[in-house]
Amino acid sequence: MVDPTEEHYSYDVGTPRYNWTRDAIDGARAVGIPWVIVGMHKNCIGAGEHACETGADILNLLLDRKVDLILNAHTHNYERSKQLALNAATCPGIELHIFNPNCISHDGADGQYKQGAGSVVVIAGTGGRDIDEFNVSDPYARYFAAWMGNETPGVGKGVVTFSVSESRIVSRTNFNGTYSDTFTVSRTAGISLQTLILVIPFAALAASAVPVVLFWRRATTRKRARRSDE
Repeated sequence: MVDPTEEHYSYDVGTPRYNWTRDAIDGARAVGIPWVIVGMHKNCIGAGEHACETGADILNLLLDRKVDLILNAHTHNYERSKQLALNAATCPGIELHIFNPNCISHDGADGQYKQGAGSVVVIAGTGGRDIDEFNVSDPYARYFAAWMGNETPGVGKGVVTFSVSESRIVSRTNFNGTYSDTFTVSRTAGISLQTLILVIPFAALAASAVPVVLFWRRATTRKRARRSDE
């Protein structure tokens, strides 16, 4: 039951929070910030218990801007997507309850993604209550390359960590079962190898109910987090 006294945050096209998120991403790209990661508690696509509670507009904005990672929780399992990207001809936007293979730019089977080819969605609802199923019959299931539900051998609880350098993001699961997953998003060869390492335990983001856009600048270890409700 929804508490009628709680404020509802809308991220539909044209709303102030949608515009803030768009401008934050565009601003980061304009000044050459190497990675843009967006974290928000609720997911849109996912093959678990929850439907798209954010609305599709904000997800399509992130895919249109090709943010590097989209981090979600809420759905109580682990899901790692294929690389997703929009295109005007065959995938103008993710549609609710429909799978469109033309929205996939890389199948993620090898766990190696290239920056600029699209976005990777990670759902890590693997703390708190028991793990739920990954519903393979859900239309969204085919957007995902790896998953752990309650029926998965070696299922366990834990966190997902991200090691971030200027050249790559490496993600690893840290669960108390035997299931594990890892993937890498790499930048184009030839950039500076000067690294800035930052490890993000995903559990810290899971409590956030509104988008958090994280930026990493070159040659600095300072993290900037901008929230739409500040």
